[in-house]
Amino acid sequence: MTTSAQRLDVNLISPENLLDPNPLYRHLRESEPVHWSEPMQSWFIIRHEDVAAGFRDPRLSAARTQLFYAHQLRGVGLEKVKDQLYIAER
Repeated sequence: MTTSAQRLDVNLISPENLLDPNPLYRHLRESEPVHWSEPMQSWFIIRHEDVAAGFRDPRLSAARTQLFYAHQLRGVGLEKVKDQLYIAER
């Protein structure tokens, strides 16, 4: 016998889920609050407290790319690459 959770389509963009997403969201909130959606090639964070924590976590900031560039370009004069980079201080 299959349960409703086993029959639940976890494709967030399926026609059924677009019409009524509540059963899927309830299932994800209870059993998979951080969900990878293969069709959308994206992570979904379902619970409010997890989303709020993510906004406060500097490791999830888009500004992290600046740290990557700074590490990759260390020793290269900034004046040589300044036109290719967005610098937050501008």
